[in-house]
Amino acid sequence: MDSGAEQDGTVQCSAVDKDNRTVPIPGYAGMLPQKNVFQRLENILVKSACCDCCTGLRNNQGFYRKRKSAINPKNCNGFRVPTGSRCCRRLNIVQQPDLKLIQEYDSQDLTIRKKLVQLKGREIISILLELFANVVAEDRIKYIVTILDRAIEDDESAVKYTVELFNGTGSHPQSFIDSFLHKLEHSSPYIAHRASNILARLLQEGAVLEEENLAVYLSWLQHQVNSRDHCCSLYSLKALSTVLGISRYRTTVTRTRGFVDAMRAVLHPEGHFQILYQISFSATALNEIQVDQLSALVVSVCNLLQEAKKEKVVRSAVAFLRNTLDVSDRDRSSELAITMTTHKLLSLMESLHRSSTFDDEELTTDVTYLLEKLRACYERMSSFDEYIVELKSGELQWSPVHSSKRFWSENVLRFNDNKHLILKYLVAYLDKEDPTSLAVAVHDCGEYVCHYPFGKKVLEELSAKSKIMMLMEHEDSLVKYEALIAVQKMISDNWEFLGSQTKEAAKGRVQ
Repeated sequence: MDSGAEQDGTVQCSAVDKDNRTVPIPGYAGMLPQKNVFQRLENILVKSACCDCCTGLRNNQGFYRKRKSAINPKNCNGFRVPTGSRCCRRLNIVQQPDLKLIQEYDSQDLTIRKKLVQLKGREIISILLELFANVVAEDRIKYIVTILDRAIEDDESAVKYTVELFNGTGSHPQSFIDSFLHKLEHSSPYIAHRASNILARLLQEGAVLEEENLAVYLSWLQHQVNSRDHCCSLYSLKALSTVLGISRYRTTVTRTRGFVDAMRAVLHPEGHFQILYQISFSATALNEIQVDQLSALVVSVCNLLQEAKKEKVVRSAVAFLRNTLDVSDRDRSSELAITMTTHKLLSLMESLHRSSTFDDEELTTDVTYLLEKLRACYERMSSFDEYIVELKSGELQWSPVHSSKRFWSENVLRFNDNKHLILKYLVAYLDKEDPTSLAVAVHDCGEYVCHYPFGKKVLEELSAKSKIMMLMEHEDSLVKYEALIAVQKMISDNWEFLGSQTKEAAKGRVQ
């Protein structure tokens, strides 16, 4: 997450556009007031008195904490006090000279900050991490996490020192890891996403998370991607893109179906272009996920392009689709190209190529690349290839292949290959909620029965018949109609003779 400091002492959230320019994002709740924060922090750390029995005592070399309760000491002056700590117990969080060093480092002059990092970088980072792990007051955490994030962005040496401390070179490495994971659940989005940004950057530079801790972080990211707040979605996608770029963690991310579903959920034409840009940025890494999952994401992007009007959205979507095809695995690329062709991307690319209304040379190049690939795919694609790709995409549509008698008569036996694998894919759609996918699946089950003599028995063995019968009472009229026709096909021995009469009767029932 990036930040910009304004003259009034306020730091606000910002993002980076495609040209690497920092632009503010309006409406973000995590504004950070900087004025006097250090002074308040210093007053609490340095000038805190002891408990009543030692009134007036103070140790400027360390810090005493006042015990609030004889049974259960609570938070005191913005710090966690360990249960069972004795009166005036010294926590040694940070010493006064260390605070002076942080105050000196907190300068608007980048040259001064870099010079201090070169001289006392490890000490500065260690102090910041100790404060980050122990301070609990919100405004002070904001102050500390901002300085820490800025330090990591400023200087590679600061990143190196932070990674070393994070990985265990420091005295309390586990507390640092725990503090980052703990801050992800903070009520302030600013603090949570700053911590996430730092954590992702540290992982990129070599910090190590155990599998259990990584699972906690990825679970949080997945939840944030689905957030209704587009800023939260944007920043979590940025962090996710960083993690996806790390080979040792990429497999863990890509084998999680939830991330693909979360990305699909935030793809819509009116969405913030930065969200689609971050998804596009992750395309190369996403090529490692299973092809059926990537196909589902490709379908969502194709649907988005049909309605997108903003050039930034079109540019990002086209770049994503181009990256998914531009891979060394020819079989994978061919299957994804069929998915795009099935969802009318070829005609859209032809329209974009003819209009040439965009000034972006990169966009024109990507459109030309996709057009060549999709035209070649269309020339060699069979109707069965089209059907299989649509079946694996997670979304069925009323494409011509479903009502083609030639298709069913030529390919029905292929539904029985590999122990009815294709038919099982089809039957799985009977549990979908989408009315269109549901209606198409019911229709295809009926066609399978008509064209394969033992189709009724096979559907009964797969529990499809009972599901279709229940759909005769579905709230959607088209689903109800297709279910009535399919059931009639299952119980009739002469569908061709009774078909026209049954269709008329079924229409009457669903009206």
